[in-house]
Amino acid sequence: MTLHFFSSIVLWLALLHGASATADGFSTTYWERACRTCYEIDPIDRAFIGRRPSWERMGPWGAAEVAGAALLAQEMRRHPRTRKWFWVPQIVLSTVHVEATIHNYVRRYPR
Repeated sequence: MTLHFFSSIVLWLALLHGASATADGFSTTYWERACRTCYEIDPIDRAFIGRRPSWERMGPWGAAEVAGAALLAQEMRRHPRTRKWFWVPQIVLSTVHVEATIHNYVRRYPR
């Protein structure tokens, strides 16, 4: 697979998605180090990265998510029925990661 396989807009959206996923990873590790009794509460994420996430688990799963969303967007862009909506999966996932990043940096320590 080469970069010529992807359209430029799909690559830009993948870059945005990758940056937001990386920010989410940094904020998750920040929170996990700051609070010893805290753990991952999202059941979907917990199934893939564990109760106490580490970069060894978050990195590959995050890269797979970004690559999978880019492949999905490229395939959606090729078909007439989904051409108008190809950008939705990447934007939604990026928004979820940005929200998680903000949540991780804003939340307070448990008492």
